[in-house]
Amino acid sequence: NSPNQTVVAGDAEAIQRLARRARAVDCQATVLPVSHAFHTPLVGAAVSLLADELNRSDFLPLQHPVFSTVTGEALAADTDLRDLLCRQVTSPVRFQSALTGLLELDAEGSVDLLIEVGPGATLSGLVGDASEVPAMALDAGGSSLRGLLSALGAGFAAGAPIRHAALFADRFTRSFELDWKPKFFTNPCELAPVMEEVGQASRLSSELPDKSD
Repeated sequence: NSPNQTVVAGDAEAIQRLARRARAVDCQATVLPVSHAFHTPLVGAAVSLLADELNRSDFLPLQHPVFSTVTGEALAADTDLRDLLCRQVTSPVRFQSALTGLLELDAEGSVDLLIEVGPGATLSGLVGDASEVPAMALDAGGSSLRGLLSALGAGFAAGAPIRHAALFADRFTRSFELDWKPKFFTNPCELAPVMEEVGQASRLSSELPDKSD
């Protein structure tokens, strides 16, 4: 996953033994609470079911560079995407290799922002372990728009064209001039003279007319 994290999947008892051996040599090991040994041959029965679903969908040739966590490399434009998606069910995840290839795509460093599309922010954290390129997580399906707005703000700051019409559709909006100087109404109470001594306040109160007159 990153220079500081490796995930191993397999038979539950074998994983427990591996975790004990890792801890014995002072390596941190955490057993993940997952339902299946994903990305291993132990879930191979799911491949045929996935293949049936993929055969009902149309796939167009790739239009942009895509780095695969199955191969760890850039995909050719004529890659059989159905086959690739089926392979990922039982193949190891080569996230670190794919990330390295992506960041080396342009030697001049044109990759200046990465956006994680999906729930949570796990991948953004992994990017932070391996690169100084900022990574923002949309946190799709989350309880707020915070992730989306943060990613849009980061993209805008990086110079990317932002099409925000859909985000603000059917909402009241108005332009805001950054050079505008706000004006505030003055509270009359704030203009009242300040009494320096309690005695002075007492004299003033004694000079007020009697309401009974």
